[in-house]
Amino acid sequence: MKTIFRFRQDLRIQDNHWLTVAFKNSDQILPIFIIDTKLLQEFQWLQDPRLGFIKDALLNLQQQLQTINLNLLVMVGNPQELIPSLVREHSIGQVYTNKSYDTYGIGRDLRVRLALREMGVHMHVENDYLLVAPEVLKPYQIFSPYSKAWEKVVISDTYQLPRDKVALLFPSRDIAQLTQKSLDQLPSSHPYRKFQDPLKILKKFDFKNYDEKRNMLGAGGTSKISPYLRFGVISSRQLYHFAHQANNQTFIKELARREFRYQLSYHFPEVLVQSFQAKRRGIPRDNDNKLFEAFCQGKTWYPIIDAAITQLKTENRMHGRARMIVASFLTKDLLIDRKRWEEFFKKHLLDYDQIVNIGNRQRSASVGADPRPLRIFSPILQAQRFDPEAKYIKKYLPELKNIPAEQLHDPLTYSLKYIKPIIDHRLATKRAKSVYDQAKSEYYEENY
Repeated sequence: MKTIFRFRQDLRIQDNHWLTVAFKNSDQILPIFIIDTKLLQEFQWLQDPRLGFIKDALLNLQQQLQTINLNLLVMVGNPQELIPSLVREHSIGQVYTNKSYDTYGIGRDLRVRLALREMGVHMHVENDYLLVAPEVLKPYQIFSPYSKAWEKVVISDTYQLPRDKVALLFPSRDIAQLTQKSLDQLPSSHPYRKFQDPLKILKKFDFKNYDEKRNMLGAGGTSKISPYLRFGVISSRQLYHFAHQANNQTFIKELARREFRYQLSYHFPEVLVQSFQAKRRGIPRDNDNKLFEAFCQGKTWYPIIDAAITQLKTENRMHGRARMIVASFLTKDLLIDRKRWEEFFKKHLLDYDQIVNIGNRQRSASVGADPRPLRIFSPILQAQRFDPEAKYIKKYLPELKNIPAEQLHDPLTYSLKYIKPIIDHRLATKRAKSVYDQAKSEYYEENY
C-alpha cells in the first residue's frame, strides 16, 4: 500500500515507533514535513532565528532517511490542503503521523482526518512523543502519586526499522528540488544554538553530578537537550534510557513532571485557559504596562532577573532555575498576569511547548496543580545561592563585570550605578502575601 508518513515532533528515524509501524504496513512510502503557515506567524514569518535550528533538524532527518534510500519532502503551506492534494495526486492509501496534544495540533489533526475520511483514506495517529500517553492513567491532580503510577507503566523499549526496506513513492530528484525550495526559505543555523547529535551530547553529559549542578546558574550542569526532545530529534525513550542507565532519579523525575503537565491538560483541559486552583483565580493583578515593559527589556534593577531575560532574548534559552526566579518575580513582586509571561516565552523560547509552558508558569505563580503553599522566590537569596560568584550575571551583563558579586546579588543594600529599581522586593513580598491570602479568603466566603 502507498503511504504518507508525516513527521512532526519526531524528527528522527531511530526509535520512531509509528514510523516503524508504517514501514511494516507499506509497500511504498512518502516521508513529508509541512512547515505550517499558521505556525509561521509565531515565528515572525521566517525572520525568527529559531527556525534555523528547525532547519538543521530537518537536514539531519533528511540525511538519516537517505541512508535507507528515502528522501524527505518538505513543503510550506496548510496541512489541510497539502495532504489531501498529495493523496489525490499519488493515489495514497493511508497516512501515518504521531499524535499531537496541544490545542492547535488537536484541531489541525481533526480537520485533516475529516478531509481524508471523505476521500476514503484512513489517518493512523498514535502517541510517540511521551513515554506514557495521558489517556493511559487515571486523572491525577498531584505530582507525587502520578509519578509513582507513571513509573510502573513506563516502557522504555526502543524500536528499530524493519530490514525489508520500502520503496520511495516518487522520484527522489523531484523531492530534492521541492524540499530545497522550501528549506531555502528558512534562515541559516541558529547563531547560539548550533545543532549537534543529541546522542553524542547525552553520552558526554555528566549525569553523576546532575543533582548537584543542575541549579547552579554558572556551572553548565544542565543537559541542554530540551530543544532536541521538543522537536523529537531524540525520543523520550532514548532520554529515559540514558538517565536510567546512569541511575539518576532526579532526571527521570523531570521527565515524569513534563508528562504530568500533559496528563493535566488532557484530563483537565480548562487549565489551558484558566488557573488550575479555583481559589486563586480571583487574584487581582496590577498588570502595570511600564513595569512589564521594563521587565521584558531586562531593566528591573535586579541583575539576576535582567541576566536571565538577556539570555532568553539573545539565545532563545533560559536556565531552568532562572525561569523559576523570573516567573516568581513577575507574578508575585510585580503582580503581573502569568499569561503575559507565557506569551513572552512563546515569542522567544526555542523549546517552547504550550502545555509544559502553561503548567510550569502556573506552578511558578502558585495557581497550578501544586500542593505546596505560596512560594515567593527572593531574587537576592536565589542569586547568592545559585550564582555565588555572579558568573551567570556577568556573562549576560558584561557591563557589570567589575562589580563584586555580593553587590550584584543584593541591589537593595548596595547602590549600584546601574539603573533605577522598579520595585522593592521586601515590600512586594508583603503585598503579594496579602493579595494571595485575600483572594483565597474571598473564594471560600463565596463558595462555602
